[in-house]
Amino acid sequence: MVYSLTWLPDVLEAAGLKVAECTGWRTRGRGDVGTIRGVICHHTAGAQQGVMPSLNTLINGRAATAQTKPLTGLLAQLGLARDGTYFVVAAGRANHAGAGRWQGIESGNTSFIGIEAENTGINEPWTEVQLDAYCRGVAAILKHIGASENMVCGHKEFALPQGRKVDPTLDMDTFREKVGQILRGKAQLRPSIPSSDSSGRATLRRGAKGELVRQVQFTIGITKDGYFGPNTEATVREFQRHHALVPDGIVGPKTWSELLKISATPTAQSKTAPAVIEGKFKPDQACIDLIKKYESCKLTAYPDPGSGGEPWTIGWGSTGPDINKETKWTQEECDQRFDSDLIHYGNQVVALLGSAETSAAQFGALTSFAYNAGLHALEESTLLRKHKAGNFEGAAEEFARWIYGSGKKLPGLIRRREEEASLYRSGKIE
Repeated sequence: MVYSLTWLPDVLEAAGLKVAECTGWRTRGRGDVGTIRGVICHHTAGAQQGVMPSLNTLINGRAATAQTKPLTGLLAQLGLARDGTYFVVAAGRANHAGAGRWQGIESGNTSFIGIEAENTGINEPWTEVQLDAYCRGVAAILKHIGASENMVCGHKEFALPQGRKVDPTLDMDTFREKVGQILRGKAQLRPSIPSSDSSGRATLRRGAKGELVRQVQFTIGITKDGYFGPNTEATVREFQRHHALVPDGIVGPKTWSELLKISATPTAQSKTAPAVIEGKFKPDQACIDLIKKYESCKLTAYPDPGSGGEPWTIGWGSTGPDINKETKWTQEECDQRFDSDLIHYGNQVVALLGSAETSAAQFGALTSFAYNAGLHALEESTLLRKHKAGNFEGAAEEFARWIYGSGKKLPGLIRRREEEASLYRSGKIE
């Protein structure tokens, strides 16, 4: 079922904000919302590193630990990353409010949109770009529903009894004042990224398609499918970090300028997109067998189980703009695409690992994980962070957290993660 808040990305994009739609978000929710009256602001209390490390938790919740109670997903409709990107998580109702009241309204989950902004909540300063996006996003939503700035509150203000919640770590009176200024057209806003550079090259972001996207993909050394999806965005972020740019995953004028320098220097491409290293960092047969066991091979395209439509998938789990519900491939075409995709994923996992000590088995397990969950998921995961820190057993335990689909534990994912963890543990650092 498609839920009611399908207008969210359009409203946010119209306000000049960066938006990334999560797979299956239109049909995700714990039932539908009612009439939306306002917005409740939260912070994630998540990990210190990464752009949006709490994204999986927002969708699927988390298990209990010695220090925390279990949380049942879905935890918000929107996640706000540290770089100002809005992740659209769901169009339905979320478990974000709990018992409370604001402006006489007690039906928090039904009547308010929840925004979880990435912040540890422990003395972490709010960056200018994230706070600006927070205010602008809230203002855009309130304008859409015809409400004033008085209809945004912090979770700490809504929750009862008073003191039950402390998020977000913002002065909400100041926050509301800024939102009100935006609504009345009196605020000084951060300049938006121009729609093109001085030569007319369009600014590209997630969802873009076409020849310019292929040009970018060629320059950063990934598969040229012409679709600016999560994998392209993750690689663009890495490119931007290497070139002292804001790693927002958007190809605007400044990023175009650096890309064109790379394009003009034939030998420079290898610096930003290393080839798969033969031997140690090459997906081996154990990795290939694991992926093929759980992906299986389909010669006719099938829809995403979460959305019931895009992204359409064929072969050994291949997706892209060239694949739709009419697509049919031969076995040879499926195998060729799998070989190409595996090289692509291997390249990107190499880039994410950097100089971290990694065995062939660990590399194979991480590549299988990325092939299934996505490169962006690996990039922002505690799994990768623990691996790069040398906490290999802690990393192995993280595989078991990624077993949910649409908020439910999936037996197939449970088995796959167990095998990936087993493969990961089988490797020893020489």
